[in-house]
Amino acid sequence: MREQNWKRWIAAVILAVLTMVMGVWPASAQGTVRLAGLTVSLWPEYDKPGVLVIYRGVIADDVALPVTLQFLLPKASGGPVNTAGVDANSEFHYWTWKTAEAGDFISVSFTNPYREFQMEYYYDPLITDGTLRTFAYSYQADYRVDNLVVEVKQPAGAQNLSLTPAATGTSVDFDDLPLQKYTVGALDQGQTFQLTASYDKTDARLTSEILNLEAPGAAEFEDKSKSTGFKDVVPYILIGAAATLLIGAGIYAFLQSRKRPKRPAQAAPAKPSKGKSRKAAQPRADTSGNAFCHQCGNRLRQDAQFCPKCGAKVKRR
Repeated sequence: MREQNWKRWIAAVILAVLTMVMGVWPASAQGTVRLAGLTVSLWPEYDKPGVLVIYRGVIADDVALPVTLQFLLPKASGGPVNTAGVDANSEFHYWTWKTAEAGDFISVSFTNPYREFQMEYYYDPLITDGTLRTFAYSYQADYRVDNLVVEVKQPAGAQNLSLTPAATGTSVDFDDLPLQKYTVGALDQGQTFQLTASYDKTDARLTSEILNLEAPGAAEFEDKSKSTGFKDVVPYILIGAAATLLIGAGIYAFLQSRKRPKRPAQAAPAKPSKGKSRKAAQPRADTSGNAFCHQCGNRLRQDAQFCPKCGAKVKRR
């Protein structure tokens, strides 16, 4: 009965350990990622030579967060300059990223706990012929996108922005520069959208110089620069406590097993003796004929009348 009790106790401790670990440790696997929307913005000659590319995406509601996103960028880009999550208040939270070579591309991955995200990188496909600038861009969907929008901003000091295929709409951006855009719609993973752009520009300065824009400050990565707080160590505290319980349970089980009484060994049955049973030995009678003095206990000769030691008269039976 006691053995059943401690076995049940061990099982309860193991269940508690598994529950705590699963509750505080992030899952290593995730389902298929899908983007509800993605806007790809191309800003040629904005604050660096070449083209600034900005991904602004929304993760589909049926994808569990946090999610690790992975994108292929042109190898010539050298990788992203920023990866960030965007919260419900449109505040940016910058995260570190990992890169790996992938043939003619760079694989970029980062983990985002928010429904929206943004990634930026530069590449330089510009071809200059006098005042004419041209470049080509190709987007290959890393994930299924329910609604893809691609937009190209005309640089400050430029004219005659022309896109092929023809843009499906125009607007003005926050800095009063004209935009031409495509509403592509749904794009399956692996599908590609391509365009070429051209414009005239006589001013060699960048947009940021012409508009006197301030250079963006260095991003503070929230998963790197902040000191470890209490919330960060709680999972490790819980796992340590769970491990302590498990070790204690093992010690308890060992001690209980030592306390259990051992079953006594059964004696082998006696072999039956051959012949008749042996009788218990009977005490031998004193045949020496000697007697003892009733007064002092001295041994007497058989014919003694008086005790030679104490002189008492010998009494005969």
